[in-house]
Amino acid sequence: MPLGGYECQTIPDPKDIHVRIQNQSDHTETIGVYTGITAPSGCTPNGRIIQTSVTLSASRTANVFVLGLPFDCVNPSAVSGQKWTIVAVADVHADDLPSCPTGSLPGLACFNALADDDTHDTGNSRSRTCCRVP
Repeated sequence: MPLGGYECQTIPDPKDIHVRIQNQSDHTETIGVYTGITAPSGCTPNGRIIQTSVTLSASRTANVFVLGLPFDCVNPSAVSGQKWTIVAVADVHADDLPSCPTGSLPGLACFNALADDDTHDTGNSRSRTCCRVP
C-alpha cells in the first residue's frame, strides 16, 4: 500500500495524497481505506483525511486520492524542519472502523482488529512522513 511523499516548498502548500490498495485474495472483497495525518504543532491538516471503502475483484488494485490538501502552519518558523506523518490502513471486509477511530490508526486495538481479517497478520498499514516544514 504505497503512500505518496512530498516536501513542502512554501507554506501553505497544497498536496495530493494517494493510497494504492490491492486485493490479494482469490475473490472479490470490500476493503475499508482509512488514512490519518499527524501534523507538527500548530499545523494542518491533522486528523482523518480518508475514510471510504472500495470493492475489488481478485488481484485488482485501486487508488484513493485526496487532491489539493492544503498543508499550512500558524508559525512555520517554530516548527521548521518537522514533518507530517501519514498512516493509511486497509481493512478487509470494511468492518473494523469502530476499532480504528480518528486518531487511533497506529494504535494496538486497530492493529489487532485489522490482523484478524485475512491470512496476512501484517501489511494492512503503512506509515510515511511527508512535507517537511521549510
